[in-house]
Amino acid sequence: MFLREIDELETFFKWLDRLNIIVFNVWHDKQADAYKNGAMLQMETLYRTYISDMRQIANELTTIQQQIEEGQQEIEHMAGEISEMKYHPEIEGCYQANVAGLISEYESTVEPIALAPDEVSQMKELAYQRTRRIKEIEDVTLAGPL
Repeated sequence: MFLREIDELETFFKWLDRLNIIVFNVWHDKQADAYKNGAMLQMETLYRTYISDMRQIANELTTIQQQIEEGQQEIEHMAGEISEMKYHPEIEGCYQANVAGLISEYESTVEPIALAPDEVSQMKELAYQRTRRIKEIEDVTLAGPL
């Protein structure tokens, strides 16, 4: 989009250059030379520099946008893997416990947590640390091995 605007601006200046060629073909005096070598040369230098800078910035923005999109895809992929690991972990010798509780005054839920073999005796204490949404824990039950 940004590059299209730059191309349109460049097209406009090419059109302006063609008009100036027509003007300078019929305008022949000292003022024409002063205008051509002064104001027109300065304007041409400025717009060429501007267009060059804008193309460079547009290319950098395109690269950044691609990096952001790649980062978003990677985050989505990792979120899927984490979700899969959360609900279907494959950790030999570990256990799953189900934590039931309130996430708001009127809404309850059950959230699974993973426990190492030596953590089973502390599952109620660990439930507070490992659950994010549950505000008030009502029950913690051992669901079985993972």
